[in-house]
Amino acid sequence: MKAITPGISSMENYYIERRLFVGEDPISESDCLSEGGIIVVLAEPGAGKTELLNSFARRLGVRSQRA
Repeated sequence: MKAITPGISSMENYYIERRLFVGEDPISESDCLSEGGIIVVLAEPGAGKTELLNSFARRLGVRSQRA
């Protein structure tokens, strides 16, 4: 059984938006989605690619899909 402490939220409820870069230019996650088109995400293992794409899915109101 999992104990729940009143007033303490789970970290699962928090998401810190990442700073993305197109070349040397920073772009917010929101701006990235509003640009439309194809998005290619390249990063080292453990950099948060899956969580970024899950965030995009939540913002767009769609279910994330693994290839």
